[in-house]
Amino acid sequence: MKMNTMRQSALQVSISLKKVELSVGESKFFICTAIGEPVRLEWFNPQGERIVASKRMMLHTESSRSKLVIYNAIIEDAGIYRCQATEAGGHTAEASVVLEIYQRLTFRDVESPQEFRHGETAEVVCDVISSPVPVVVWYRQDREITEQYHSRFQVLPNNNLQIHQVTKADEGVYRCEASVEAPRRHRPLSRWVFVLSRSVITFLWSLPKEFDICQLTDTGS
Repeated sequence: MKMNTMRQSALQVSISLKKVELSVGESKFFICTAIGEPVRLEWFNPQGERIVASKRMMLHTESSRSKLVIYNAIIEDAGIYRCQATEAGGHTAEASVVLEIYQRLTFRDVESPQEFRHGETAEVVCDVISSPVPVVVWYRQDREITEQYHSRFQVLPNNNLQIHQVTKADEGVYRCEASVEAPRRHRPLSRWVFVLSRSVITFLWSLPKEFDICQLTDTGS
């Protein structure tokens, strides 16, 4: 019994890396090494499912060594990956690696102009994506918009700017600015900041007054 315990304790597993940070679209490989007499080496994804070879995941396994390659990483690939070794007697040992996926800050195209009727609640769109979630700040005429700035203005959870009872007095230049903490491997760049093209809210006076429309147009500046 003592000898059997010593054999079981001899099975050890290690992975070349403990934590990895990737941007969306990048690829990376991991090496899992087992010390002992394993009869099987398997990889498991963050959902606990055994990984099988696919278009984006390649496996190459030898007797005591297994290589996992992840191609064109996507946000859903993030999580903890485990490599498990199994001996003939059923004893197992494992090691894990944490994979973090970052998506660069990106402003997506927004239809322009955006039109709002006089007196209605306007929602000015700021369509920005990133991982981690970005921090968004709105400016009007280079002044940050806060609830203290004006009670009719509110930044929504989806990053859009809501203006209650929009009027001609709301004309002006609006700017959406987003930032996100950089991954540790880009530590010298403490913040990434991208600025949307400036936009101006104006009225279309060609319509009857009771149908005045507040229009958001892109100035391209």
